[in-house]
Amino acid sequence: MANMRSFSLVFLATATVLLAGQVVVASDLCAGADYKPLCKSLLKGINNPAVATEAIINNLIRQTTHAKSLASRLGKDQKLDACIDNYDLALDSLNKALIAYKGNDKEKCAIMLSACIASYSTCEDTFAEFDLPSPLEKDDSRMEQTAATGLLVAKLD
Repeated sequence: MANMRSFSLVFLATATVLLAGQVVVASDLCAGADYKPLCKSLLKGINNPAVATEAIINNLIRQTTHAKSLASRLGKDQKLDACIDNYDLALDSLNKALIAYKGNDKEKCAIMLSACIASYSTCEDTFAEFDLPSPLEKDDSRMEQTAATGLLVAKLD
């Protein structure tokens, strides 16, 4: 079940990228976003898709670093350790996404952002396997939504 959820989220993110290939007026970058209020708060008036994409990736780096720090402070536990490992994977993917985007490799950027969604989802799946609530659920959900928004905006450039 855990793998199915991860697969579903990666599939959703990939589908979003493929279906978002339409031309959008620069002033309306959030028009096709699934999470419009989040998109608007992330972009705060940014109209350039390239600037917006980099801002979202940098925001995700900050969010992921914060979530990793929080997981470390919550104590020693195998489930939390799994989340920390997944946050490390996400940070690596985010750095690769930023490099790819700056190098105009949008496909690799999308793959790396999708990998982040899978990393956040895997953290949640670790707790779900034990029927336990995740202390990181709010953070993981927001990061998944932010990454999905990044996938959309990156496609607009």
